[in-house]
Amino acid sequence: MVKKVMLALLVFLIFLTFSCEMDSGDESGTGQYNSVSYYSTNSVSGSPPIDGQQYQIGDTITVLGNPYKLRQPGSVLTAWLSTAGIHNFGDQILLTEEILYNSNCLSFEPVWREGYSIEYYGNGNTSGSIPIAIDYVQIAENYTTPDNTGELSKAGFQFAGWSKSPFGYINGELIRPGDEIILDSNARLFAQWEFNDPGIQHYSADNVSFNMTHVPEGIDSLDYFWNDIEEWKHPFWISETEVTYELWWTVRTWAVANGYDLDLGCEGGRVGSNTSGTVPSVNKNNPVTNISWRGAIVWCNALTEWYNANTGSNLEPVYKRNNIIIKSSIGDDGMACDTLLPNTDADGFRLPFKEEWLISARWTDSLQASIQKQQFDNGSYDQWSFNPETILPGFPLFNDNDNPSGSTIAYDDVSLGGSEPAKSSNDTFCVYGNYWNGSSWISTGVESTADVGSLGADSKNTLGLYDMGGNVAEWVFHDNLSSQVYAYGGSWDDRADKLRIYDGRVSRQRDSDDLYTGFRTLCVNIVEASTF
Repeated sequence: MVKKVMLALLVFLIFLTFSCEMDSGDESGTGQYNSVSYYSTNSVSGSPPIDGQQYQIGDTITVLGNPYKLRQPGSVLTAWLSTAGIHNFGDQILLTEEILYNSNCLSFEPVWREGYSIEYYGNGNTSGSIPIAIDYVQIAENYTTPDNTGELSKAGFQFAGWSKSPFGYINGELIRPGDEIILDSNARLFAQWEFNDPGIQHYSADNVSFNMTHVPEGIDSLDYFWNDIEEWKHPFWISETEVTYELWWTVRTWAVANGYDLDLGCEGGRVGSNTSGTVPSVNKNNPVTNISWRGAIVWCNALTEWYNANTGSNLEPVYKRNNIIIKSSIGDDGMACDTLLPNTDADGFRLPFKEEWLISARWTDSLQASIQKQQFDNGSYDQWSFNPETILPGFPLFNDNDNPSGSTIAYDDVSLGGSEPAKSSNDTFCVYGNYWNGSSWISTGVESTADVGSLGADSKNTLGLYDMGGNVAEWVFHDNLSSQVYAYGGSWDDRADKLRIYDGRVSRQRDSDDLYTGFRTLCVNIVEASTF
């Protein structure tokens, strides 16, 4: 066997020598150009690099790397072996090393050494570049991970380090730049992205306040159950909580004095309560209820104009007909809301589109909860596949539809026995009416809405939003122009299955109102002032 290998190598070298002689030109470097060849000797996959340049004697050339990933099991390509044309036959030239071209014929074979390769991936970066495409380390040798020298960045995130898994940061497998690791196989290191703390803007006037939370651009909203793909490349701001009765009443009072005709609203959804339109009292921080979909739309216009009146700003109301601001949600005038389309270029307050609401509810930092979809070269979507090389830029993880917003556990998961772990998780994030114990629905004892955010900081979802599941279902905007509209998230009176992010939606008439439905607001381009 050894004799056969030696014979094959001899034939190969004779061929190279013959080729060089046939290709020989003027060694004075006065006009003859020659090429450089690379071979894949002993590799099992990949292709040798191709140098398409022509060189003269005396030129400086840069030896190529291994861009087409020549492979040999248990070994890495660390250098190229000169097979002809260098001062001494058999010289080893490091990858990307510069040498002097001093012969009419130059060719290289790979030099294999025991060890492992490390490939780098941007993992959804929106700008910048990886520090190195591929690196090498010998067996049992410490390898130091590089800094972010290529200034990788991703919209809405900050660089955290590297990991062997695309989701390593989430799973606690983060490798910081400068950390030393020892490999036991070839590895791929993925840039890890830490979600930037969402921007929070605080607004107050007339002794009432509300917060808006920033959702960065570069996000794809996917309606998984129906496979509708909607891309949302604009940033937006969504209210941290559901609209409170106090805020509703304050704005409505101003609006009625300035030409608006609006629903009265109710101070929370309390059993037996019918205190619509009263001055805010002890339950003023409950979400407003008894608001129709039409009423929510018109109140958003009122909020925009009230905001302008209190700040001197000039935000444009979103909902108009024939360029006239819609100011009535009552009777025949309110029917004008039913066929309008919002001006999405306007910077005033409005209802979230259903896709924007779903983004805000579903965004998670949990791999366990994610059913992330990826778009592949053929344009198809696969709910369970992941290809780090074709990840959509800026793409976040999305929570499973069976989970309430913020939770990583399905609403009816009783795998630990009794009603657990679902009940404890649901109780953390949601104000709701009934939980599942494995065989039947059991009352939680909740008989009313609660103050927004009353469950505390632990009840916020990943974006920092409260009550995206439970307390009140929330109106959203969609433009199918049917008589039915949607409210998402479930209410204080609902079973836990209505807390589900997508499938918990309910359809209602545009002019209907009840003690179980409220809303939150959204705007696209809010001013940067932190108070007014």
